[in-house]
Amino acid sequence: MLEVIPYLTTPSLYGGQAKDAFDVIIPSLPGFAFSSKPTQPGVGSKYVATLWAKLMDRLGYDRYFVQGGDIGAGVSTWLAYIYPERVRGLHLNYIPGSYRPPLTQNTPSMSKEERTYLDSVAERSEREGAYSALHRTKPETLAFALSDSPTGLASWMVEKFQGWSDCKGDIESSFSLDHILTNISIYWFTNSITSSKRIYTEGGKMPLHFTEGQRVTVPTGISVFPKELPMPPQS
Repeated sequence: MLEVIPYLTTPSLYGGQAKDAFDVIIPSLPGFAFSSKPTQPGVGSKYVATLWAKLMDRLGYDRYFVQGGDIGAGVSTWLAYIYPERVRGLHLNYIPGSYRPPLTQNTPSMSKEERTYLDSVAERSEREGAYSALHRTKPETLAFALSDSPTGLASWMVEKFQGWSDCKGDIESSFSLDHILTNISIYWFTNSITSSKRIYTEGGKMPLHFTEGQRVTVPTGISVFPKELPMPPQS
């Protein structure tokens, strides 16, 4: 999302008006590169949402918009759910993979569209989900290898840049080598690849499941991109 920042902070340079500019605050998830490493259990997406609320209070913002993708989508969704009086709007470019709507006896049977979605999730999990299973269940075992070998770390990360982007196998058609190496270097020099896995483990303990009557009430927008991870149907 880095390339979006100038459009928000200096819209006058891109055909907009200066009065439409936003302050943009981009916190780094606990354990990821620029943030400290968690020293206690429980630092999952829901807990991080409370940290972001405290951060915004300290910075002097009592109302704000939130945006998230991937793990950040879970954090932002929790933020909008827990603090609807503060969040003016929620924007997501991904629905958290752990999200489940409340299912009751009165819930209609799954539609064909919904079954197709769940099938696509299962297929993708089978094909691409090994990393996530390791992060959730055996993070420390993997951490020794990735923290000890820059080649191992690079291969672990670059494979995702290639596999998850719309590059058709040619990674440099979507990312410059400088961009890729910068990402790898940030994790290597901060030695944060190990701590970055913690949030996967914690997320598995407290997934984003809503019960009957629970819902995000703030205005919500979702961008759906053709090569994004499987996106639930509106129903």
